[in-house]
Amino acid sequence: MNATDLCYTPATELSRLIRSKALSPVELMEAVLARIERINPVINAYCTMMATEAMDEARRAEAMVMAGPPLGDLHGIPVSIKDLALTKGVRTMSGSFIFEHRVPDVDAPFVRRLKDAGAIMVGKTTSPEFGWKALGQSPVTGHTRNPWNTAMTPGGSSSGAAAATAAGLDVVKKRADTSRINAVVLLTDGQDTAGGISESQLLSRLEQEGRAETGAVRLYTIAYGADADKELLARFSDATGGKPFVGDTSNIDSVYLSISSFF
Repeated sequence: MNATDLCYTPATELSRLIRSKALSPVELMEAVLARIERINPVINAYCTMMATEAMDEARRAEAMVMAGPPLGDLHGIPVSIKDLALTKGVRTMSGSFIFEHRVPDVDAPFVRRLKDAGAIMVGKTTSPEFGWKALGQSPVTGHTRNPWNTAMTPGGSSSGAAAATAAGLDVVKKRADTSRINAVVLLTDGQDTAGGISESQLLSRLEQEGRAETGAVRLYTIAYGADADKELLARFSDATGGKPFVGDTSNIDSVYLSISSFF
């Protein structure tokens, strides 16, 4: 498997290869970082990189594989985090000059859970200022480009995550919206699940129909915990005055995991 193949291989398969010692976390991280270095200057998917720290973590992950202790579900897997999410010790700008130099002293809960599962953060992906619009542009990070056509936008507000996904610049990425907008890169006949059904229900339905990988549901559980669906639905219900959520998933052909969050 060459470096490009590694960058497009599902996280579930990469995890299997790492656990079986057929793939080194260092080899995987080198492939991802080399691709980011080559392509990111063109599409501007990442606004903050952690290349040195990521390589150090990959080496530690490799040593753990060789030592033989129990490994987390995402051990050695590169992950990107949207710039709206708080990340301990790593700049979180929210696409705004207001927070250009903000360095949080705490991780968002889902970031902590991903790290606890062994994921390695490679950097932060771009977002419009405070995630408020559907275009890949912010005053502090500039324009993010669609990898399929750099004259076009990847949408928003998960601009960098969408561009990185299409360009193979990470393995797991955390987005913070469930809109149709990023479907320009990520979805086929997608649906806004936040306004219809809970995402775990959607993913379970797709998995049963053979339309989504088990890994998508697993990632949801890792990032948000066993009670994630109940908590998210409670928040949606509060925001809409308790109106029920109903939706039809019969016309969905494929889906990319996207988890709504409130920051």
